Amino acid sequence: MSWLFLFDQQGKPPRIEMPTFARYVKFMESSEGAMEPHDIFEGLRRSDEQTVRYLYKTYREPITTELREMFDLLSPDADDLFKAAVVELARQLQSGVWESDKTPFELIRSWALSEYYLLDKSQGDDEAPPVDESGRQHTLWLISDWRANQYEYDRPDRIEPDGYRVWRIAEDIERPRQKTFAPQHAAEPAANKIWRITLILLLLLTAGYTVYTYISRPPDLFKDNFSPPESLWADHRLRYEAAADSAARPDFGEICASLLQEADQQYRAGRFEAAQDPLLLLVLDTVPSCQSDAWFYLALLRLEQNDPVTAIDCLTKIEDLEHFSEDITWYMALSMVMLEKQEPSIREKTIRAVERVLYSSQREDRKASAEKMLRQMR
Repeated sequence: MSWLFLFDQQGKPPRIEMPTFARYVKFMESSEGAMEPHDIFEGLRRSDEQTVRYLYKTYREPITTELREMFDLLSPDADDLFKAAVVELARQLQSGVWESDKTPFELIRSWALSEYYLLDKSQGDDEAPPVDESGRQHTLWLISDWRANQYEYDRPDRIEPDGYRVWRIAEDIERPRQKTFAPQHAAEPAANKIWRITLILLLLLTAGYTVYTYISRPPDLFKDNFSPPESLWADHRLRYEAAADSAARPDFGEICASLLQEADQQYRAGRFEAAQDPLLLLVLDTVPSCQSDAWFYLALLRLEQNDPVTAIDCLTKIEDLEHFSEDITWYMALSMVMLEKQEPSIREKTIRAVERVLYSSQREDRKASAEKMLRQMR
């Protein structure tokens, strides 16, 4: 047998002083509920779960302790060798061609030692499963193969290899034990825990205060309602294309169109100062109808730059009331709202300007906005 090299020439095992283990095994084997060797062998032949559990309860502790002390092994490594020995004993028994006059404890211990020496001999050779002098495959290698291909081995149409069912039972037995060997995190010091909780509370309070100030902040009536056109040129064309009679549409000429388009290009790019230059040329040197457009867009640009006084001045210079009356009333009210933030004394005038929108506007959305602003201002 492959484990015979563990015994000396006189057939005796190596002299390893283990009196405590010997007394422990003798006590367990003679105690109430102990299994007879014949019953253990028969149970392993049948892959009986209670038999495997009995072996783990009775023999694991003394054998794994001996392995750890002999070879300086970690507990999980010693457990793997014990499991391999139990599985190998089951394989030999289930093959139906192996017999021995030794006790189960002696056999499992011998197989565990044999597995260790065979493992040590096979280090670095991963291409083929290692075998001993008798041709026996390394049980640890077989277990590794079973674990990697467990799905295939568990298929109903596949015959289980000898020892496979015992290995599955051993795996179930070892799961609770593996949890006990899992690394435990050190308990967090009380001082660190207090600081961590304090930091979390401060973060929650800060977040809550931020949300509260955002919800309870006074509304910015101007920003909430100021929505200028995205394009000056598109607004200009839309304003006059609504005329039913094409003959009634004013002819601004190429200069007016060119300067409005130049201002629009700067406006859409966010360059409000630069957008004012072409509009100023329009108010100085073109026909009155084009001047109204220029004054209106100049008012919007001044509002974009937080200058409500100049915006009001520009709105008052618009002469084309037919096309701008609605917008003059609306943006005049918004200009007053912005100015009232700088000069609270004009609050009553601002309220009247907003009321004028509510009573004269033809647009329902602006009426609704004006009504909302009045509720917030009063």
